[in-house]
Amino acid sequence: AVLCYAVWTGIPAKTARVLSPVHAFFFNKWYFDELYDIIVVRPAVRIGAFLWQRGDRDTIDGFGPDGLSGLVSASLQPPRGCSRASSSTMPSPC
Repeated sequence: AVLCYAVWTGIPAKTARVLSPVHAFFFNKWYFDELYDIIVVRPAVRIGAFLWQRGDRDTIDGFGPDGLSGLVSASLQPPRGCSRASSSTMPSPC
């Protein structure tokens, strides 16, 4: 290393030019980050988005808080044609 970088300083650049595919492969960390992104990260993001949309938003929220609140509010509504407070002296048929 001392000879290459202190004495013959042109050797590292010449070696990089001659062995450019090998140099690029090692310089880019064997493309590990790019492969990891393609193989692991992108599929995980797609699966997570699918589970969030279908699992959480449609299923859990649809049957859970949003669905339950819809049922409760629908059950609290008076039947059609009836009002909550009648203004007549006759009892309400509801």
